[in-house]
Amino acid sequence: MKRQAISGLKLALAFALIAGFCTSLARTQEKPPAQLVMTKILVTVEGDKDKQPPELKREDVVAKIVKERIPVKHWEAAKGQYADLALFILIDDVLDPSTGGLFGDIREFIKAQPPTTLIGIVYMRNGTVSVAQDLTNDHEAAAKALRLPVGHAGTYGNPYLSLTSLIKKWPDHGGRKKS
Repeated sequence: MKRQAISGLKLALAFALIAGFCTSLARTQEKPPAQLVMTKILVTVEGDKDKQPPELKREDVVAKIVKERIPVKHWEAAKGQYADLALFILIDDVLDPSTGGLFGDIREFIKAQPPTTLIGIVYMRNGTVSVAQDLTNDHEAAAKALRLPVGHAGTYGNPYLSLTSLIKKWPDHGGRKKS
């Protein structure tokens, strides 16, 4: 039940992002622009527990600008040559060390990823990042790289600066990127 709620939340968030983009564009213009800008949007679909999720096709996605439907020009399923994913897990080093009890769930998540997923572990501190595990498809090594946060209350914590720092260091692997 909890997994289904999380699945529904992920799908709702994806659609909220699309709706938010279209709504903000709609507020600034009364009619669709003559020239559209290419935008990449990740759509995630999950099925019921222990069932394959339904296949989502380009025709299933509706994009609108100011109530006018616009065509989705390009659609790539995250399969085959597009299956590769680089995923950094960012942990705030300012967190209380007692949050380490949640790391079992993070380890399970890491180990459940497909072999095409590269996973890295990063700790955020003082607007920078400390890489505990570079991107790897050795999910066991990534899970072992988790450690308790330092938990210094006086540490300057700005996750946006840390994320920016990580993005600048992010190696190009040719696949999708998530953090």
